Amino acid sequence: MRGSTCIYYQLGFHGEFLYSVPAAEVQRLLPEVRKTISEGGGHITDEERELLLSESDIGKLVETRLKVEALEATKRGDGEYHHGRQKMFRDRWNRIERYWANVLFEMVFLNGLLFSLWYPFFKHGRHLWRAVSIGTALPVLFVPYYLGYCTSTFTSTGPVGGALYPWILFRLRKWGWEWNGLDDRFMAILPSPLEFLTQTHGPMMSVSGLGAVSPTSLLILGMFLGLITYFSSRALAKLFPPSNPLPGQAKEESTECIKG
Repeated sequence: MRGSTCIYYQLGFHGEFLYSVPAAEVQRLLPEVRKTISEGGGHITDEERELLLSESDIGKLVETRLKVEALEATKRGDGEYHHGRQKMFRDRWNRIERYWANVLFEMVFLNGLLFSLWYPFFKHGRHLWRAVSIGTALPVLFVPYYLGYCTSTFTSTGPVGGALYPWILFRLRKWGWEWNGLDDRFMAILPSPLEFLTQTHGPMMSVSGLGAVSPTSLLILGMFLGLITYFSSRALAKLFPPSNPLPGQAKEESTECIKG
């Protein structure tokens, strides 16, 4: 229970699904639960039954249920595993509470990337700038992923880990060629400073890969796109010269006319 919200989770095949229910809704349903318990239904301990029938508050009921689960796990010899699950859940919920940071980070990053692509095309004669912006767009797009953000995007649990970003990456799955030794060595030396932002999927029964894009294929593709952009920009500038020259160009032309 967190504040005025009750949380429970169910283990799925590719992840753990979290659900939240307002405490007021739980309170509304308690009379029906008490009726079931008073008629001998339900699989709960005597302590829980006594608390329910004595009309204890929700917080006390949740606390007792957690204690019972921990005790049962200890009796089965799964105490350490149960403790780890609880710790994992707390960590996951803490990340959920700062989901606003995912939205803010992606908004700044994606809009900055879009601006870097858009701006050079509104500047006359910036052929190299345009080529660099287009050529580095895909590698830069994947930088957060390679630095630990939304790393489960290209698995059977994905797209997961962020807001919009993992869904964009997921559309690019299986681009390029298979990962090679150079890619593996490159990833091995990279730190993961953005991992703390990633929303986790919790425990799962199974996970498999779906074709993450290799760094080398992104670099080669970026170089190819950059070269195409550079030569295309220069060719178009010659075919369609600007009708209104820039102020600096107009000044130079007028000076040459006076000298002539």
